[in-house]
Amino acid sequence: GDGLSGRELRAAGFKNADITGADLSPKLLEIAASRSVYDQLKQLDLSQRLPFESESFDMVSCVGTLTYLAPSSGVLAEFVRVTKPGGHICYNIRTDHKLAWLETEKAMVANGSWQLLTETEPRPYLPNNPDYADKVLTVISCYRKTV
Repeated sequence: GDGLSGRELRAAGFKNADITGADLSPKLLEIAASRSVYDQLKQLDLSQRLPFESESFDMVSCVGTLTYLAPSSGVLAEFVRVTKPGGHICYNIRTDHKLAWLETEKAMVANGSWQLLTETEPRPYLPNNPDYADKVLTVISCYRKTV
């Protein structure tokens, strides 16, 4: 993304954390670099195998992207692969896309990949955007890797 998530993580107290930012768009990565909140930036496609070693991260977060991917992309399994055991995976999905992801999420609980820690009630997706406001909602889900 453009660095807004990284900025919020730093503001939330993750000042000494090693934070990697990623996006498909070189332009957004340029904007993220200008914010100086990430320790490294990667251009990548979330529908492909992630270019990180297994169990590389304590936490993986994904904001505003899964709406544009299919559950069959394997992205959730990739998030689990690159997260350390006991680590967290948090992301949001718009409510008009949530049902499509539900089967994959539940299957990953059933197969022991992760356990659901919390899921928010629907909330505005882009609350300050007049085209979205309260018309488009999102749910934030956080899981703990168990394998």
